[in-house]
Amino acid sequence: MELVLLRLIHGQAVLSGVTAIHTANLTQNLAFNRITVVFIKFVVRYILFQKRSKM
Repeated sequence: MELVLLRLIHGQAVLSGVTAIHTANLTQNLAFNRITVVFIKFVVRYILFQKRSKM
């Protein structure tokens, strides 16, 4: 009986660990995507600004 309980607890721990890792990866990816978008916007604006000042 104790062995079954231990296995159940272990299963739950693994599951929640995997879920936590997935959640962390998702939030990390979201943050990274946001930074990338901001960076691209900044670069585009910079290039446009350079072109305007050369004209």
